[in-house]
Amino acid sequence: MTQNLLSVIKCPEEVEELFLDLVGGDASDTLDDGEACTLVCAIHLGGAAIIDERKATNLAGRRFPDLRLFSTTDLILQSDVRLSLGEHDIADALFRALTGARMRVPPHRVLEVREILGEERVRLCASLPTWSRLPR
Repeated sequence: MTQNLLSVIKCPEEVEELFLDLVGGDASDTLDDGEACTLVCAIHLGGAAIIDERKATNLAGRRFPDLRLFSTTDLILQSDVRLSLGEHDIADALFRALTGARMRVPPHRVLEVREILGEERVRLCASLPTWSRLPR
């Protein structure tokens, strides 16, 4: 069964200037090409961007305040995903992403992730903030 929930697109030429603006200039105000392309396409399509990198999230929030931003953590923790996979598989997916890919968890999701993983697994996730890995 194909649900066509995602599709691959090419960024159109008319947004090239915005892309170049995001990847060129002062280091504090530029992004790598992957994040820049994600933001430009989301803006062009009137959609949302899924960004995990802190610098890109902060820059997007400042420059494009109307753009909806989500993280991988937000996607994993969506209620329909949790229902479909079940809490055990969600915990495993989060743990693998945190330990294998060093996924960043947005501050507003840290406590929820901590609760799902449990203290023992949380202590093994170096990509989580230090305060969240301390025993309670």
